[in-house]
Amino acid sequence: MPRLWIGILGFLLVFAGELRAQGEIVLSVGNDSVDCAEWIRAFRQSPLASFSSDASLAGQVDASGTSSSVKAAPRLSLAAAMQEFRSRFIEHKLQVCAARDAGIDTMAAFQISWQAVRARLRKAEELDELGEEQALRRLYRQREQRLRNNRWVRVAHITRYLPQQGGQALERRTCLLMDSLYAALQAGADFAELARRYSDDRTTAEQGGVLPWMPVSKQVQEWTTELDGLACNQVSRPFFSPLGIHLVKWMERKEGLSFEECREQLADFRERRGIIARRAQTPEREKERQEWEQSVYEGLLVAYAERLLMKQANAADVKDWKRFFEQHRDRYAWSLPHFQGAVLSGADKKAVKRLRKYLKKQPFTHWEEAVRLWKVAHPADSLLQVEIGLFQIGSQPAVDKLVYRCGTFQPDRCRPVVQVVGKNLKRGPERWEDVREAVIADYRVARKEAWIQSLHRKYKVEINEEVLKTVNIDGNQ
Repeated sequence: MPRLWIGILGFLLVFAGELRAQGEIVLSVGNDSVDCAEWIRAFRQSPLASFSSDASLAGQVDASGTSSSVKAAPRLSLAAAMQEFRSRFIEHKLQVCAARDAGIDTMAAFQISWQAVRARLRKAEELDELGEEQALRRLYRQREQRLRNNRWVRVAHITRYLPQQGGQALERRTCLLMDSLYAALQAGADFAELARRYSDDRTTAEQGGVLPWMPVSKQVQEWTTELDGLACNQVSRPFFSPLGIHLVKWMERKEGLSFEECREQLADFRERRGIIARRAQTPEREKERQEWEQSVYEGLLVAYAERLLMKQANAADVKDWKRFFEQHRDRYAWSLPHFQGAVLSGADKKAVKRLRKYLKKQPFTHWEEAVRLWKVAHPADSLLQVEIGLFQIGSQPAVDKLVYRCGTFQPDRCRPVVQVVGKNLKRGPERWEDVREAVIADYRVARKEAWIQSLHRKYKVEINEEVLKTVNIDGNQ
């Protein structure tokens, strides 16, 4: 009997020790303290946690009693990983302190974002995936007759809206553009590419203008008439509807939809009505949810703080960027020649030549806007393709062929006329504008590094090395 009580007492002492260890402070940053539980949780969520699988190899010895060279490598990698994790974690906590002191957590924009993020987190946490799948299948069975009996189509479209107050001039320009697009499509142009560039329906433009499956009866009469006259993968002529002018490409047609084909639409239907299958909540799951929400909350704080920092960096005076470039000019030198200019391609040689002549008179830094204004003023040239940039030899086939007389280049059959305009830079950028994007990106990085260094000076960081020694690398005490 005494042995039993001694065993129980020993177990309780060990258990109490574990609880105490979980609550011990690993480090403090400013006024924030991090206990072992949070440290372990953060490490497990870190990509560096993959190194913990090598922990069992640390400390192993070979038959001679000395550590083998093969087994020593994981230990070094593990130590480096832990050092990197410590550095990143402290940096993260410093940014959290700075964000709170700056009052970011009280900003209306942050609070709105956090409410939206937390709602998504809770929905994902509460969702019973198996129950939701069963509910979707029940909903499909309830609507199966309509889903299977209607004629369904999947189309892609290019739409240009015509506002009621747009006037005849806008209508004529839009008609001319759509006629040009139709001609380009008949010549073999890619429908998805043109939809991304010219369609006013931005919700589908990035998907190449592709609409979800829908019953033919759901379309307006103008669309139904056009669809009935199309063959598979055929494109309609431009036609009017109350919304504007359209080009439609019929992609697929079938007499009914399977569950898999309309699953996403059924899920959207339930989501719009706030209906989801929820799983039972337990105290343990609630605690995990709160801890995860706190982690995401701090991550959002840091993201907002970095966004404000980048906004300041982007708003920096041109003199700051120029000075940064001059201080680090060697960083932007190159060993291979670069061509600074534009590649123009189109079907009309005179149109390409006119635009090339126009660009030669404009400063290179204004070329993007100059091309946009040119196409507005010359709708017939709207299909000209213009690629502006700094091209290293070997990176752009047209530049290689026309400027450096090397490589092979075959123009697109829809745009057989190709010309270049610009100048060759042999040793390096002449101005900081020649590598503007790289300079600004490096300037942002430098600003962030300087900010982190200032946070190290502003907030006191204390690390309890004795407690850290008790934390095993696999996240256990």
